[in-house]
Amino acid sequence: MTSPTPSPPAYLSPEYVDLQVRFAECVAEAAGLPLHDTFLRYTNFHRRLGLGVPGQAALPEQWRVLTDGIASLSHDARVERLFAALASAGDGSAVLLPGRIQFGCFACEPPNDEGMVRIHFGNRVQNTDVGPLHSSRVAERGAELREMFGWLAREYPAASRVDGGSWLYNLEAYRRLFPPEFAASRDPRNGPPYLHGMSTWGQFIDFRAHIRPEVRDAFLAALPELDMTAPHRVFPYQVLFTSAPFEAFRRAYGV
Repeated sequence: MTSPTPSPPAYLSPEYVDLQVRFAECVAEAAGLPLHDTFLRYTNFHRRLGLGVPGQAALPEQWRVLTDGIASLSHDARVERLFAALASAGDGSAVLLPGRIQFGCFACEPPNDEGMVRIHFGNRVQNTDVGPLHSSRVAERGAELREMFGWLAREYPAASRVDGGSWLYNLEAYRRLFPPEFAASRDPRNGPPYLHGMSTWGQFIDFRAHIRPEVRDAFLAALPELDMTAPHRVFPYQVLFTSAPFEAFRRAYGV
């Protein structure tokens, strides 16, 4: 007897691709931008394909071929093209940006010239019963954070500040993992966040890597009201930014 074929993860599903294509199309219409540009700046496809953060440098040939002529296609054909590209590249869940160091579900970047450390989160727990932020997993996440900040304290003793930015800071289950002053500092700030990473698009996926229908439906309902002065406002969860002195993390995790 053969085992049943598991369902593809949400970030490798036509439905997840469809949500981003719809957003890119709405932005293109509202802002009068070329569709290939909104696919680059307002979806996470470039990142998911392992091509890194879109910048000022010349675009990779792979991306230019992928988006060539995409404006002439129907919506469904655009979804099919992007889905096929993502499927051929793998699920993209393990793609790390250059310089990012992984510690379980968490990752960090070495301090910048000002001593600021930026931290990140991604579900790397293979468990279908409870998610990585469940109360039964707090000790595991705490151990990962202790390891990460212990490493930072040893390798970069001059680190002075820790910053974060994610939709996850809307959730108490995530905030409770951090020093109180870090969680309490959450702030939407002025101006839209970058919309080409998981800090915004991750809210559509649950811990089983399935689409969250209530978030999807709220997003689709808000999409016709897209305002290019604040395009991020159509997302049910806003990206919140956090910051606290590095010393607060040393105290919290005993490193």
